[in-house]
Amino acid sequence: MWDQFKNLWLFIQRDFHSHPWRLLGECYNWFVSVVVAIIFAVTVPNPPLIILYPIWLSGLFIIILCAKSRGSFGLLMGASSMALIDTIGYIRLLMLS
Repeated sequence: MWDQFKNLWLFIQRDFHSHPWRLLGECYNWFVSVVVAIIFAVTVPNPPLIILYPIWLSGLFIIILCAKSRGSFGLLMGASSMALIDTIGYIRLLMLS
């Protein structure tokens, strides 16, 4: 089991040394996803969507760039789909406000 953690740590180090901005972007997206999910869960039934949508979308747009840099088609398509759907949702929300 320790070998797996060691290999994971070595992967993170190699990834950081080869593409530091991409790793930071991926960490930013992870952090944003967790924070938005916690805020959403705590504020149900009335989450502050006007505040949460732009934060969430910023993480998605950054992960799209990271996925393109990494060459990950699946991540690129998943993040692009969510960004498109959530951008439409955010525009609709702003039109209703």
